[in-house]
Amino acid sequence: MSYFSQLKKSQYPGGYKSSSFYFPRHKQNLQNRFSFPSHQLLELELSAMAALQKSVSSFLMGTLATSCLLLLALLVQGGAAAPISSHCRLDKSNFQQPYITNRTFMLAKEASLADNNTDVRLIGEKLFHGVSMSERCYLMKQVLNFTLEEVLFPQSDRFQPYMQEVVPFLDRLSNRLSTCHIEGDDLHIQRNVQKLKDTVKKLGENGEIKAIGELDLLFMSLRNACI
Repeated sequence: MSYFSQLKKSQYPGGYKSSSFYFPRHKQNLQNRFSFPSHQLLELELSAMAALQKSVSSFLMGTLATSCLLLLALLVQGGAAAPISSHCRLDKSNFQQPYITNRTFMLAKEASLADNNTDVRLIGEKLFHGVSMSERCYLMKQVLNFTLEEVLFPQSDRFQPYMQEVVPFLDRLSNRLSTCHIEGDDLHIQRNVQKLKDTVKKLGENGEIKAIGELDLLFMSLRNACI
């Protein structure tokens, strides 16, 4: 063995490889320094899993709580002035009778021919302003009752033979809606109905004729709101 070989062997007694300077003892020392006992690894894994489970549980509980609060808010908002649907309803068969539908529209046509004021509309967008879809049947009940009591009954001898057939039909609808009401404040509805009443009374007999001339609109609005 040469002098240089003996020198390298004495400096690196654990052995070496000439091409890669392999130091097995140094490698073993590094492994010992950065290795953990098996029970410590298990504890670390369990701790990590527990933390993850806690984080997921907290997220799910937060989401569930938020959803419940949102649902409660919607129920409170929607139920503040919602009509009792079982009472504010008319059977659609009432509006599927060709004969009485035709007579109602013919009565409206006859009266509209005698209407001299075509600039005023009683049943239109203003009547439904600020009124939700769920409240419109209740509103139309108010309009129907007013039309019967203040217009059709006093004018029952006019526009025959249509009047004598249409008035009993509308009166039956009014009776079926007699228990229709809403829970909560209906001031916004009464305000709109009162404007219609005031317009009819302001126009006098012409206002009554106009109301009769809009029976077709009354018919369609009842159908759209109450079935």
